[in-house]
Amino acid sequence: LRVELSGPHGAFSVSDKRTGRIWRQVPEEHAVTVTNVRQTANMILFDAEAKGVKGSLFGELTLVGASVRARIDGAADLPFEVGDDNLVGWPCPFATEKGDRTLMPHGSGFSFPAEQTDMGEGFRWRMHGYSRAMRMGMWGQYREKIAAEGELLGAGGCLSIVETPCNSVGFYLKRENGLMAFSLLWENDMRTWGHARVVRYEFLTDGNPMDMAVRYREEMKRKGYYRTFPEKMRERPAMAARYAALAGAPNVWFWEQDDN
Repeated sequence: LRVELSGPHGAFSVSDKRTGRIWRQVPEEHAVTVTNVRQTANMILFDAEAKGVKGSLFGELTLVGASVRARIDGAADLPFEVGDDNLVGWPCPFATEKGDRTLMPHGSGFSFPAEQTDMGEGFRWRMHGYSRAMRMGMWGQYREKIAAEGELLGAGGCLSIVETPCNSVGFYLKRENGLMAFSLLWENDMRTWGHARVVRYEFLTDGNPMDMAVRYREEMKRKGYYRTFPEKMRERPAMAARYAALAGAPNVWFWEQDDN
């Protein structure tokens, strides 16, 4: 990968030499203002100011293999104002291109085409990282190709893993280029900055939803959150019969929209 930071708002681009794609970030209304940019062998560092945060922040981009770790932080006691006008928008969202799909961690997972236009004028989907709306701290962006036998295959993607889901809020809406895209912003922590905010971007040569799901499962195993049904049965024997009933059970979802 090649990572380049450009402009006054900390937007960066990632060139994937394996797939030929350049992933470009686009700053939006909540973007920070960046100064004092410097570089080491595998890091880009900078200072930052955000509208709702009363004090200086600092950011880090770290390149590790085929992933980029983005971290923004500051003193824990910095005053951080409440309200949507004061959300902190770094990292900026990656622009979608025609043919892209967005994998959303809602329910059992949804995959939407970037060109989708039937969600209604002004559609804006808000998902908090600490609520059931965004059930997993991740989202994906990928392309597909059709194999000779008709199978849909991944053709390069970016899996975004939110390492610090607390105080995060995601938005899915139409962007300036007319295409739908997902962005992550940060809220205050009890009216202060509180803690570092970290997102890790993993760039995949395939990048289909199954690849992304498996990658995220490995992350949950690493953090100690992963539990199989047999493990849950041993830990909570009183619930064993209910866990057993879930094995092979259908998982049915529907989308209800109130047009009134």
